[in-house]
Amino acid sequence: MKIASITLLAASLLVSEIEATCPPVTGNLFIKQNGLFPENLDWDSDNCRLYLGSLFNATAVEYNPYTNKTHIITLPSVSFDPNYHVGGIDYDFRKKVVYIGADAGAAFNTNGADLTGMNRLIRYDPRRHQILYNIEMTPFQNMVKLRNGGQLVGGFQDMAEDVFGNTYFIATFGNAIAKVTPYGSVSVFYAQNPPPTVAGYSGIFSVGNTLVIADNSISGFVTFDTSRRRAHPVVVAPQCQPSGYVFSCDGFYAPPKYHGTIGLCSNDVQGIAVYQSLDGWASSKYLGLVSNNDPAVGNGFPTATVQITDSIYISEEYFFGTPPVPDLFPLIDITAQVASLVSAGPSC
Repeated sequence: MKIASITLLAASLLVSEIEATCPPVTGNLFIKQNGLFPENLDWDSDNCRLYLGSLFNATAVEYNPYTNKTHIITLPSVSFDPNYHVGGIDYDFRKKVVYIGADAGAAFNTNGADLTGMNRLIRYDPRRHQILYNIEMTPFQNMVKLRNGGQLVGGFQDMAEDVFGNTYFIATFGNAIAKVTPYGSVSVFYAQNPPPTVAGYSGIFSVGNTLVIADNSISGFVTFDTSRRRAHPVVVAPQCQPSGYVFSCDGFYAPPKYHGTIGLCSNDVQGIAVYQSLDGWASSKYLGLVSNNDPAVGNGFPTATVQITDSIYISEEYFFGTPPVPDLFPLIDITAQVASLVSAGPSC
């Protein structure tokens, strides 16, 4: 219990650094941006702006919820190239930068059958509107091949940072993790050796120096202590899931208001599964499901969640323009539903 208390205290202190002075945002939001199709997103609590990945345009979009205006961020060697998707967005509140993941779309279009094509990690300064680096990940993939028997990994989509500003960029097909320093130096943090066509690591967040990753290949979570000399995955099997529940996370996000104790799993079929850990993610319990049934959703898929000021939202994706495609892309406010599940606690 002492270790858990220290872990939670550290998480609480870190979260206190990012509590926003931004004016409150509540209720459903509707973003008017042609071809937005947001796969992932994150809130910049310093500049009070939301950053979204425009999946098929391969751009990033800055959104001001107070004026309802957008600004398109064009990414050199990436944007408007049909071979790229922008599927990863993460804001590092310590370094005050936005990370953007541009992946070879074929990996997800073929469910891991085709892992060819280039992938990039981009570090963006939102205050100066400047790209700080734009790293091509082929050298990393080649380094992974030396560790996993020559298998190509791919499907890069999400990232998280440690307390020193290093970012960890996950490959879904092959379960590999790149460690990238704030200056753009890339190394292999971890490389597994699963069948490359199996979708594994799908979402990641950090609590201090602990990485928490949703791994669909094991229907659970893995954690890593980034302060250790060697990466060692610890499997965390979710408890209290109802009989017959099918674990599936497209994204995995820890809303800051819960100090690293709540993880929101974006289950594209069912809604947002809410998990809780009170011991620094040594264990986790299922609290329940927030259904994706708001009338504004239409045929959207709940691929990601985000906290904007004190409110929690589902981001809706409309894959491949399946009609009817909305003129306004909705963000659905689920603050009250999440709070109700957290208050009720686990069933076991």
